[in-house]
Amino acid sequence: MGGILAPSIPSWKYFIFGGTSGSFFEGSNRTGSKYENSVLYLDIDYMNWVSVKLEDNEEVKPLAR
Repeated sequence: MGGILAPSIPSWKYFIFGGTSGSFFEGSNRTGSKYENSVLYLDIDYMNWVSVKLEDNEEVKPLAR
């Protein structure tokens, strides 16, 4: 999962995209997990995560990774 810090008005936001979900032990094989294509951002001033709704258009929506 990667992220970027972006200056935004009125506060800075840290955006992340993708990742995996599922249960696994650290260092073990992650075959039981699935890739996500969710987008979230952290509002730095309020320290809360906000989910970004993506369009259902498959041409616009990025692939899970």
